[in-house]
Amino acid sequence: MKLEGEVVSVIYVNNETGYTIVDVYAGLEYVTCVGYFPDLYEGEKLVVEGDYIQDPKYGEQFKVEKCACLLPTKEEEMVAYLSSGLFRGVKDITAKKIVSTFKERTFDVLSESPTELSKVKGISYDRAVELVDRFNSLIFLKNLVIELQAHELSINTILKLYKAYGEDTKRVLEANPYQIIKDIDGIGFLTADKIAIKLGYELKGEQRIKAGIMYTVTDVADKLGHTYLFHNDLLNRTIDLLGLDRTFDEDIVETCLRKCENENEIISIEVEGREAIMSRVLYDNEKFIAKKLVELSQNKQNMFLMDIDADLNTYQSLNGITLDEKQVEAIKNSLMYGVSVITGGPGTGKTTIIKAIVAMLNNIHKTFALCAPTGRAAKRMSESTGYDAKTIHRLLGLVVEDGFFRFQYNETNQLTSDVIIVDEVSMCDIYIMKSLLNAIRPSSRVIFVGDKDQLPSVGAGNVLSDMINSNVIPVSFLNRIFRQGDGSMISINAHEVNAGRMIKLDNKSTDFFFKEANLQKDLIPQLVDLVSNRIPKYFNVSIDDVQVLAPAKKGLAGIDKLNEQMQEALNPKQEDKELVIGARKFRPNDKVIHIKNDYELEWTTLDNITGKGVFNGEMGFVREVDPLNKKMLVEYEDSKFVMYDMGTFDEIQLAYAITVHKSQGSEFKVALLVLFENSPMLATRNLLYTGITRGKKAVMILGTKQVVSKMIANNIIFKRNSMLLTFLRQEAEYNQ
Repeated sequence: MKLEGEVVSVIYVNNETGYTIVDVYAGLEYVTCVGYFPDLYEGEKLVVEGDYIQDPKYGEQFKVEKCACLLPTKEEEMVAYLSSGLFRGVKDITAKKIVSTFKERTFDVLSESPTELSKVKGISYDRAVELVDRFNSLIFLKNLVIELQAHELSINTILKLYKAYGEDTKRVLEANPYQIIKDIDGIGFLTADKIAIKLGYELKGEQRIKAGIMYTVTDVADKLGHTYLFHNDLLNRTIDLLGLDRTFDEDIVETCLRKCENENEIISIEVEGREAIMSRVLYDNEKFIAKKLVELSQNKQNMFLMDIDADLNTYQSLNGITLDEKQVEAIKNSLMYGVSVITGGPGTGKTTIIKAIVAMLNNIHKTFALCAPTGRAAKRMSESTGYDAKTIHRLLGLVVEDGFFRFQYNETNQLTSDVIIVDEVSMCDIYIMKSLLNAIRPSSRVIFVGDKDQLPSVGAGNVLSDMINSNVIPVSFLNRIFRQGDGSMISINAHEVNAGRMIKLDNKSTDFFFKEANLQKDLIPQLVDLVSNRIPKYFNVSIDDVQVLAPAKKGLAGIDKLNEQMQEALNPKQEDKELVIGARKFRPNDKVIHIKNDYELEWTTLDNITGKGVFNGEMGFVREVDPLNKKMLVEYEDSKFVMYDMGTFDEIQLAYAITVHKSQGSEFKVALLVLFENSPMLATRNLLYTGITRGKKAVMILGTKQVVSKMIANNIIFKRNSMLLTFLRQEAEYNQ
């Protein structure tokens, strides 16, 4: 059945999926239509196909299977459409000029004739070309949304596809829907597979199985950090992903696995006498890292002509300090070897060592660069050393062009600094480590600084741990606590946790506190009171200086629930100032965090400086929301403003509470840990250690003593499959 009518009111919209309930005036009656639509506005003309259904709760509705949007035909409707905000800079007066000039031909001109459009007073030819392009893009995108929603794709996914492929979107999907997994960040196998099956791809077809294999290899790298999987594990995971049968389909998957190997997309290696599988990219990255580290460590060009002992004595005398044996060893290793590692917990003097190294480098006129994986870590490094520190991305000169990113500094244009000092190296995955080492000259040296007991990087690999355990690179272990003056217990308790000893929760210190809470009854009231009232008053800090941390995303004490409830308590809705994105709500002044690297996302400052790139872990505040146009303006540190829309909302979430994993590399004036019963995978010693070490001025634990005790006792470290350690040893042996 087909209906044609006009949108009277939009009753409900799920902004993520496009599911809409809308009243349409069709003929002489009002019809409630339900289904998947592109953005609609009141007065828009529709042609819908479907059938009437009887909803048990809402009565008769028209379930839409197909939808087409018609352009307005009356002059006043055309003016309203052109001045609706869809066309940047077209106000009511310009829209009236266009419509009065071309009448019923208005949309024909807009679709194909910039020359004719430029004859309207006030519209230049360049502006006319821009308007024509915008009009055609809108029509194409609207039709694309309608067509692809038949594949049950969300509007967010469709916008990502359109951004990547433009008018080639349908052609790409029809040629190979699995291509989008490689090309578009945030689109996984299940989405591509849904499209493929709709298009008639066979469940046991070669293209589908090969895509499943490659997705499995990369998925475990992204989610679990493994750079390889054992052969049988890979087969089983792929069969489960594809919904196949282990008994009958294992041979088919094995055949496709060997084809992927022949096509050089994966590589088979032997680990502990068993076959393991790596993606070619991960294999090449770990091989390169190992080769470059060994080359740097064995290169004689980077030896400095200096009397280290004499210079160290002079530095200590001038600064009125006495370095202990381990600190002296760390400084000597850093100045003597091409590559070195300094590792230690909070308060063990890592910053003191960096400052000493930098001062001594200045004395012998050697240049240096300071960097860290995240903006917050780089800022901390700058504040503690007094020298400019950059994110690794910024140090390498990130450039984004036509949807692709590259680094200005690379193997053909390398960094000129004599020494590169990398802080918080435990956060570095193999991708960023490979890019950094690629840009370092053979004559330079690298000093890695980090805490081996913190959680590993979010991304693939086990870089710091593998470097330390390889016995190929000189490592200085710092274990004496220096930063414990004024009765501070943060460093002491962190080391107690790391040693597996229960900490005192008696609230007798001035910077470490514990408060018992009942998960069901008083968690949120206590949490809100602590964040908004008691902690700010006691420590003389702002609410924004208090960061709630939790181990998990889900559950009653997971960050999703905590954020939802804290938002209601700390930033309640005011009038219509709320942007609803699926189950999420954003309001002005909400605390938010960006959760993935987006090299294309544009930002601007108050000084009108513009740039691209917003990265995982950056935190800020919502400044404006636009529910009508589904946009939101966020201010990050350094007054960097970013506009989010339907294509980027999946990259941001509330940050009243964040996971301990997300907090790595950051330091907060007050860290408030919410600790209740959780999965053994999350209730671990090193997660508690990492959470405690995030607090600079104070740490508070809200939860139960039993959980704290269990976490300290749980020293399970989930092993990451990584080949870097093996490759380092092989390279060192080969180069002897």
